[in-house]
Amino acid sequence: MRTVAELTKIDDLAPYRSVWSHLLKKTTDAGFFQTADWLEAYWRHHGPGQTLRVLIVSEGGEPVGILPLVVRTEQTRVGRVRVLTYPLHDWGSFYAPIGPDPAATLAAGLEHVRRNRRDWDLMDVRWADRTRPEIAQTPEIMRSAGFPAQEGVWAQTAIVEMSTTWEQYWASRPEKWRRNVGRLEHRLAERGEVTHVRY
Repeated sequence: MRTVAELTKIDDLAPYRSVWSHLLKKTTDAGFFQTADWLEAYWRHHGPGQTLRVLIVSEGGEPVGILPLVVRTEQTRVGRVRVLTYPLHDWGSFYAPIGPDPAATLAAGLEHVRRNRRDWDLMDVRWADRTRPEIAQTPEIMRSAGFPAQEGVWAQTAIVEMSTTWEQYWASRPEKWRRNVGRLEHRLAERGEVTHVRY
């Protein structure tokens, strides 16, 4: 039987960081925005005025999925609305529950949401990648949990797939362009250490 624990304070995530990392490794196409690091940075800068609702889904006492959610107030044509959504704020293109079975995590999480306090007016699980079958089930999962679901397009994203290696791509660029990139990299290096934290 699946159980759900709800965390409402960012500091309450600390004991779950290793579990989060472990489940993230099992998440198909996981990205930086699904990390605990992202949620903590996001919360530090965008948390005020929002309510955190991170759902830890367990089976047999072992965490099997994480459903990070927030409640934030948004201005709409009909006025201010409290929206239950993912903590992405349009910074990335896709978001989904964390763990090897995102559909089951979402289902358990939404059952928990339905049975507990309602501090929101609208649920909008944006940034779902419809090309992934387990994520494409989101409307059906919402209906099964007792929520009406209506699909719409929140945003469109272009994805570039390179058929060559980076070296081949780099060699195909004009010499002037490569020199300009080198000059800009040199100027950046003069400003101090740079750490790349996202891929």
